[in-house]
Amino acid sequence: IKDEYVEFDEIAAPGAGAANKLRLYSKDVSGVTALALVDSAGTETTILARTRRMSMTLRRINTAAGTPNVNFADNQSDYVQYSCRVPSDWVAGTSITVNVTLAQSSTVGPATAVLRSTIGVNKVGDTQSLTNIESGANANISMTQNIVALVSRTIAGASIEAADGIFWQLQRLGSDAGDGIAGSIVPGTEGVWVEYTAMF
Repeated sequence: IKDEYVEFDEIAAPGAGAANKLRLYSKDVSGVTALALVDSAGTETTILARTRRMSMTLRRINTAAGTPNVNFADNQSDYVQYSCRVPSDWVAGTSITVNVTLAQSSTVGPATAVLRSTIGVNKVGDTQSLTNIESGANANISMTQNIVALVSRTIAGASIEAADGIFWQLQRLGSDAGDGIAGSIVPGTEGVWVEYTAMF
């Protein structure tokens, strides 16, 4: 078929076809029409871009105390670094977000945590830059005692290539006058991950 299209009405999964046959049809997925197929064993595969998550790896911890402690101490400029590869099923041209949860138990709040975000995207053969997406960008959030908070930063799709690795540093400026958290902040309490658009 050239310069034309095939249109399908949404139907329920038709079940397995005969041996060595594939059934192609459209179905509803949360209000969006998606292409689907059932193979001869009756296994259904839905072909639809969807949001997916992948964990990031802890790369480095830097604390004023000089001890391996993931907490962001009060009155210090502690930071933590994470990294990961761009997922192989990422849809090129779409944005990727880096995300981390944080918690604190010292200040009733809500109070501001003064945070700075630095992101670099590089692949093999690049002149490495750990700041080519953002450098020391304001990532301040409001935090309440014992309530999980989220920091999320977006990397535009135009800045990413399939072979890239992602570097992310999150730093607390605990001695900044604007930081109202009296004690430590714990990053990664419920995880650190990238969120992206995946195919299949």
